Amino acid sequence: MLIRIVSEYPAIAGLGAMLLLMLPTLVAVFLSSSQGSGLAMMLALPFQAITPLPIFLVSLKRGLKGGLIATAILTGGTLLLTQDFQFSLLVFLLLAAFPLLASVMLIKGWNFSHGAGSGFFLGLLLLPILLTVSIHAPLEIEKTLTSSLTTVQDRFVSMAQSQGADAKTILEHQQVLKEFFHLLAFLSPALMVTGWFMLQLANLALTRFLFSKMPGYTLPRENFANFRVPFFMVWPVIVFALIMMTTEGQWQRFSANMSLFLGIPYFFQGWAVIQSYFLHLKVPAFWRNLFYFFIFWSSKMALVVVVFGFFDTWVNFRSRIKKTGEGQDPSGR
Repeated sequence: MLIRIVSEYPAIAGLGAMLLLMLPTLVAVFLSSSQGSGLAMMLALPFQAITPLPIFLVSLKRGLKGGLIATAILTGGTLLLTQDFQFSLLVFLLLAAFPLLASVMLIKGWNFSHGAGSGFFLGLLLLPILLTVSIHAPLEIEKTLTSSLTTVQDRFVSMAQSQGADAKTILEHQQVLKEFFHLLAFLSPALMVTGWFMLQLANLALTRFLFSKMPGYTLPRENFANFRVPFFMVWPVIVFALIMMTTEGQWQRFSANMSLFLGIPYFFQGWAVIQSYFLHLKVPAFWRNLFYFFIFWSSKMALVVVVFGFFDTWVNFRSRIKKTGEGQDPSGR
């Protein structure tokens, strides 16, 4: 019922998006004197992640005009509450621009992989800008990350000393932490844009699911098991990987971040290949979904899937599967 109301009325969609965005802040304000305020804020954060969802829903149901009205309420409301124009602009660019673009594409008959691809290319435009800016001055998120990691490292040393660890052991573990934290800071622009893209992709997938439950509304269908990255995309990956391995300093950082983000489509191509084989072998949906969860849980396994998808560009593993009707079961998409 609530989903139908949000998708039908642009004003309610805009107010709903603004509420989702501001929910952790509102919880902190109203529960500031409560002992459970910190826990309440943590519980509110997942709702903030679906801020783009009302924009998706109303744009698909009421068209671009409805989406623009909801977006205007969202950005205008945040401007009134924060008195910060830059923040409102960021809200539009990061939370509303892609839902509007993807919704228009879906309305015009493009499928979901095309909509997701548009988000990927938006991220591909954003990442070089962030990297260029960070060359001259560290991004605010980099400063926060570095400060937080330094605090964690200091706490670790204090805990190790209090538990009687010897100096050599502390030094070894401190060096490992330092290298890990350096890697996080080194790749922070790509990690930030990747997080944004995956968040938008999750909202797009949730929109697809919700619309599939609405009678009388159909959206373009596609078989995820057939997903392939365009062949020309391999060349930027190879070029940036070569630059990363042969340079140092800012060029190495730039190419490493670009390579990381450019690897995302190949993760989904590898996933699609695995989905094809699972369906061909008639693996039950429960075991498929359990394996997919393991992929997202294990970074090493995710990297294997990326490599698998990358080499599928040439090997075409799915061509070895006989056409036996695989892909008809939508589970695991």
